[in-house]
Amino acid sequence: MFCGLFFFLTADDSKEPTETKSKTEQTQKADEAKKDDTKPKEAEKPKETTEKSDDPNVSQVIKKDWKPVGTEQKGDHVNSYEMKSQDWEEKVNAFSKATGIDKGDMTIWYVGRGEDPATQSIGTVTTKSDPDTAFRVYITWVDGEGWKPTKVEELKTNDKKN
Repeated sequence: MFCGLFFFLTADDSKEPTETKSKTEQTQKADEAKKDDTKPKEAEKPKETTEKSDDPNVSQVIKKDWKPVGTEQKGDHVNSYEMKSQDWEEKVNAFSKATGIDKGDMTIWYVGRGEDPATQSIGTVTTKSDPDTAFRVYITWVDGEGWKPTKVEELKTNDKKN
């Protein structure tokens, strides 16, 4: 009786040995990958871009895919510039969201109509402690969702201060 082991080499056998994994290990790794895909991901922040401007008083233009700030208004929207109105309060919320300036620390230098007076407004704001670092904020009304910031211009000088 003869017992022996025979080894056959092929071209692939000359390479470094590869690690083989059991079916159980492969299944476990696949299951873990699936679990990673089902985990809730952290809220992704909208991508921010900056651009140059032709306006000599603008140091940079900031654009982002902001979401509307929400609204408590019912029925047809009326663009209001009365400081005690719900619409005004929601505009201030949009200015705050776009600039990161807390409403309690914000000085509003100007709020006016945008290109479409019914659905757009523009505001110039600063912090209370630094009235020379001003931002011009463009917002647009989104029905049922509120004011949405669309663009922020960082100003070289506060053109509404004087």
